[in-house]
Amino acid sequence: MKFFYTLCNFYWNSLDRLLGDRKTSTKLLAKILITIAVCVWTPTALLASIVRSQTEPSATTAAETPVSEATTVPEPVQSPSEVAQAESVPDPQETVETETAPNPFNFPRSTCGDSSSGSDDTWYPVFVDSGNLESIRNSYCADAVATKREDTGVETVQLASFTDRSRAEEFASAVKGEIGQPSLPEEPETPSASQTPSEAVSSVEQSCDPSYPGICISPNEGDLNCGDIPYRRFQVLPPDPHGFDREGDGIGCES
Repeated sequence: MKFFYTLCNFYWNSLDRLLGDRKTSTKLLAKILITIAVCVWTPTALLASIVRSQTEPSATTAAETPVSEATTVPEPVQSPSEVAQAESVPDPQETVETETAPNPFNFPRSTCGDSSSGSDDTWYPVFVDSGNLESIRNSYCADAVATKREDTGVETVQLASFTDRSRAEEFASAVKGEIGQPSLPEEPETPSASQTPSEAVSSVEQSCDPSYPGICISPNEGDLNCGDIPYRRFQVLPPDPHGFDREGDGIGCES
């Protein structure tokens, strides 16, 4: 700006010499016009040219930028916690394979457990403590019963009983349960020295209900259901006081 001021002052002084003795009004008008041309228009045009040269490259760059690049959305940067969470999410295919793995007991079943082969069997009951009876019946064993464990006194659901411990352990693992206290076979009473052989036999027979010759159920027991005993598919004779043979085919607790 100082340069233009010096240049205009130079032109103003030079016009006095160039115009010479012309009339003062004509001389003044000429000086004004020439001064405007040199001192106003020239700096303005130069300044506009400078501004235009600075703005044109950015406009050209914006025009040349492809639409795909201008509209590209950068991928969000995941935090370490989000990456760890994403890695911990299980693969859906692996989940399906785990859920559809075949079970050796073909659940759900109408009945579970072993059939009684006599009163000399040791029974290993399988329980699911604090289980939902309806859900267990629908998912595992339809003949499961709600009861209370003799060994712990906890309210539980008994799904089945087995005469083989290894099979009971396999079953307990499949239903996520546990084996309860085994039910040992009842030892026959030893006849006292004062009893005759016939009296001893009579005493043993009286300790087991004759309606169920394959198993031993005390005739002094109250009203029992199949869910109250560990036996399945045993012989039943009249009068069947507990009603174990509902079908009347001589086989008790078939399901």
